[in-house]
Amino acid sequence: MLIPPHLPVRTLSVLLLQTYPLHKRTQRNIEHANILIQRNNDKHVDMIILPEMAFTGYVFKDKEDIHPYLETNTGVTVQWAIKTAKDKNAFVQVGYPEKVLDDTGAIIHRYNSVVFVTPEGATYHHRKHFLYVADETWAEEGPHFTAWNIEGLGAVCPAICMDFSPYRFEAPFEAYEFATFAAKNKANLILGSMNWLMSPKEEGVTSEDAMRRLYQYWALRLTPCLGTACTVLVCNRVGTEADTTFAGSSVAIDLLRKAVVGAAESQIEESAVYLDVPIYNPVS
Repeated sequence: MLIPPHLPVRTLSVLLLQTYPLHKRTQRNIEHANILIQRNNDKHVDMIILPEMAFTGYVFKDKEDIHPYLETNTGVTVQWAIKTAKDKNAFVQVGYPEKVLDDTGAIIHRYNSVVFVTPEGATYHHRKHFLYVADETWAEEGPHFTAWNIEGLGAVCPAICMDFSPYRFEAPFEAYEFATFAAKNKANLILGSMNWLMSPKEEGVTSEDAMRRLYQYWALRLTPCLGTACTVLVCNRVGTEADTTFAGSSVAIDLLRKAVVGAAESQIEESAVYLDVPIYNPVS
């Protein structure tokens, strides 16, 4: 596909940290992320993306179970993201379980959130709008989908896993709620921090075939954005918690060309996926 002349394209060097966080081991998981980043110190990196709830693990029984691991939006994960963004002169997105406090210090809200940080240290926040059943044991819905106008990137729409899916799996598949929002906001980048599960239907399917099916499904969920000047970056975790197994398959998809730009090599192995991806900047 030829790129229209009014859509200049440049390259964004991205590091997708497809991690296997150890459950409830926040400090260990932060240190491990640092090691994965340091292994790529010889590369130029413009953006680093981590999964949903990247440092705490994902499966919690209830509000009491997750309570020690909740953070404010100035907590350890956000501070790590700010420091990493400044140190690497890169954009950073990472997920964490957020608590909102009132003036007395009491918790009034709990969200499954991501923070996005610019190289200068400015922070932007999104709270998961569509919850999965594992979130409903402790979190409340974020109020809406989110779009940010980020200098050097254009319109950026973050998503957290179930945000890609039909609401509660009850809405019509063709409603494409998130993708419709992204298309209306003329997204240049969709940034997905995921804890996407491996489908039981994929048991016995080769990893390569299973990964291809997952790329196709994510692209299908973004149907309103297909053919637009948008690139989607999905960073998904690997590993198992309790009876939950995650699907890896972190990937970059050029929605204008309708093509996979690059991806992790595995559904099951941890990796730091380094990719050069296109970003389209419409001329205003």
